Amino acid sequence: MKRRLRVLLFSAVICLVSLGVAVDVYAAETVDDHVQKALKLSRENKLKDALLEFEAALKIEPNNVTALTGAGLTCNMLKQVGPAVAYLEKAANVSPNDAEVFYHLGYMYYKAGKYNDAISTMNKSLALRPNNESVYYDLGLVYWKMGDDANAIASYDKAVQINPRFADGYFDLGEFYLAKGDKQKAKYNYDKAKTLYKELGREEDVKYIDEQLKKL
Repeated sequence: MKRRLRVLLFSAVICLVSLGVAVDVYAAETVDDHVQKALKLSRENKLKDALLEFEAALKIEPNNVTALTGAGLTCNMLKQVGPAVAYLEKAANVSPNDAEVFYHLGYMYYKAGKYNDAISTMNKSLALRPNNESVYYDLGLVYWKMGDDANAIASYDKAVQINPRFADGYFDLGEFYLAKGDKQKAKYNYDKAKTLYKELGREEDVKYIDEQLKKL
């Protein structure tokens, strides 16, 4: 099963914290300063340094949701699943109405092998923000991993129904049907994904699909 390449998606709203009278250069840095540095470092793929900046922000304001989420997502990129879950769980406790936080936490539960927690958490995200194709996509991943074919198909179908240009949704449907031996449906979904990947310039994905189509 292919896992989508995930990029760090951080909230646009950043809490600014006043530190009072600065006594040196470091004391003058705010939560916003550290978060902006972390985002810049992430874009440069300096993930360990980015995590240090998020942690510096959290030393100033331990319950800052932006920094908690950023730290969790950075840990995910560093393949540190346990810390990622811990940061995102705290973010969800601090901000219980944030659909994006529950979305990321649900995915991290999936990576941690906590599939029931992943499903319930993703459903919380959908309750807060319905019709998010990315959440339905991830639900498809979880149900497929659990061997629940009916719910896996329903989740993937819902994802591409919400967004008919959701290439990764069609791709996973292709993978799913190929694994189940339904060549006709596999080809249909691979072809849809291939067309969209071409438009997006994702040539490596196009090449992979071409190899998969040879199996049909």
